[in-house]
Amino acid sequence: MSEPAPDLMWTNGRFIAADIPIDATAARQLLPPGLTIGDDATATVFVADYPTTSFGPPYREAAVLLHASDATGVAASHCPFMLVDDDSSLIMGRELLGFPKKLGVIDVDYGADTVVASATRMGTELLRVEAEVGDVDPSPPAWSRRTVNVVGSLLTGMYFLELPVATERVHHAHHASVAISFGSIGQDNLTLLSEPVTAAGRSFMLDTGDASADLPILGEGVGFDWAVSAYFARSM
Repeated sequence: MSEPAPDLMWTNGRFIAADIPIDATAARQLLPPGLTIGDDATATVFVADYPTTSFGPPYREAAVLLHASDATGVAASHCPFMLVDDDSSLIMGRELLGFPKKLGVIDVDYGADTVVASATRMGTELLRVEAEVGDVDPSPPAWSRRTVNVVGSLLTGMYFLELPVATERVHHAHHASVAISFGSIGQDNLTLLSEPVTAAGRSFMLDTGDASADLPILGEGVGFDWAVSAYFARSM
């Protein structure tokens, strides 16, 4: 008899995502010590719409995930930027999981075969995603990947936090042509990462996040100087 499917924390989440080339020098400035990025620097950019969660109300988020490697050469992603439109998600994601979340306004407009999304903070559009949705992707690659964040405070110290590849159930996925443009305000200097670009991406719906199995792993401490000059400077 097969095991029942686990209850997942995010259900029927709708995503628009694409991997894009980014400026390697700008990306390296965003990485914590111990993570490196090659000259062919890449980031995943996405906007997600979560209609149902196990921990709070519906919310949306927009983020950049840098593709990096750790000291042993194992691939990892690191999140230097994420906007959400709900404070419950902000608290859970930032204080517990190390994502540098800030509150913003995220608009998503779904058409018959298009999706247009924007993420705005303090009146400035920091991310715009325009997708033309195409054919069904019958064998979509896994969405979740190993992510290395940092978590803590100046009083308790900062520590690496590894988020293993998460449990997920994909409902459907489509190929998409995705146009991405960045804006900048304050410490969120996203225009340094890339000029406007169009890339092959995906539109998909999935459930993800098994609280009983996808457990974060607390790692070594991160230097005080980096925590002050990089992490907390960018959190404002």
